[in-house]
Amino acid sequence: MMGHFGSSVNAVLGNWTYGSNLAKVNSLTLGGSMTVEQAATQTFTGSNAALFGFTKVVIDPNKPPKGTPGHYIDIYLKFTK
Repeated sequence: MMGHFGSSVNAVLGNWTYGSNLAKVNSLTLGGSMTVEQAATQTFTGSNAALFGFTKVVIDPNKPPKGTPGHYIDIYLKFTK
């Protein structure tokens, strides 16, 4: 994606309802040790987004994560610069 669109990319979106990104966030937020935003930076997508300078995690207040720390079932966020 980055190779094709390059500098016109202004955010990397995540809509996690299953898979390794959601599992990683759940493992890192279990027990309240991290926020969703902090944990998201340590996911596969977060790590790759950071390679291109997208290190800020933004959660839309109209689409908050569904579930509780360690037990989220739906997370919608974006990585920005």
